[in-house]
Amino acid sequence: MAEIVALTAAIVQFVDVAVRLSSHLGRLCSDVRNVPDRFDRLRSDLSQQIEIAQLIQKNHLPDLAATVASPTFDGFLLEYIALAEELFKTLDKLLAKKDDGLLQRG
Repeated sequence: MAEIVALTAAIVQFVDVAVRLSSHLGRLCSDVRNVPDRFDRLRSDLSQQIEIAQLIQKNHLPDLAATVASPTFDGFLLEYIALAEELFKTLDKLLAKKDDGLLQRG
């Protein structure tokens, strides 16, 4: 009788581990499947931010220019543009061909 109880407990434990493992693998697959979409959204957002920063740099508004046109502001803006462009290039390197759907290591 004790052997039957021990065998039943072992089977229940095995099923429990299998169900939890399956659940974790399902979440991992879902996360990995969504990575290219997330990268594309991030690249699009970054591209828009770069364009906006460049427009601000080129076209200071006359009223705003007197208050914010300073070497400090321009320096921050140039640094932001450079960092955003560097991040954009890094994202491009991380993305593989769209047909692959896999990430590359850089």
